[in-house]
Amino acid sequence: MTMSRTEILTIALLLGVIGLVSGLAVLQARSRQRDTVRILHVREMQFGLDLYFGDHAEYPTAKDPVALGQPATACLGDSGFAGPCVDTAAAAAYIPTIAVPPTAGLGGKSTCGGAKNVYCYTSNAKTFGVSFELERNFDLLGLKKGLNCALPGSLRPGACPAIQ
Repeated sequence: MTMSRTEILTIALLLGVIGLVSGLAVLQARSRQRDTVRILHVREMQFGLDLYFGDHAEYPTAKDPVALGQPATACLGDSGFAGPCVDTAAAAAYIPTIAVPPTAGLGGKSTCGGAKNVYCYTSNAKTFGVSFELERNFDLLGLKKGLNCALPGSLRPGACPAIQ
């Protein structure tokens, strides 16, 4: 039994469609995973900042947005954001290592301190805002593709409000 050209082309077309659909599913899963990691990072920052606030009765101040997870802001210790928490400072670190967001799929909407695709922090000691970007809508938390904001106790879609 031999197959006709039409049957061979049909099978090849079906295999191509299956491969395309599978590839798109993998890309979407990776995008969702990166967004989940970003949200976990931001939740860890909120938790660490709340612990800092509990001990100091204020948040570390930053009138201008500061890029977190950079060499000068690699951890949150008793003296606020600083370089790597080492030695005795590590014991008092609220966030021993501030994570850097996965940058794949981002559009550069969260930019501050000369750094692109970062978590941007501002605070006036009474409140804080952490700007971060997502690749997709995250309906479970009401977050949208693009710029979002972490405030004390909440996550909100859109840019963080001005903090003075």
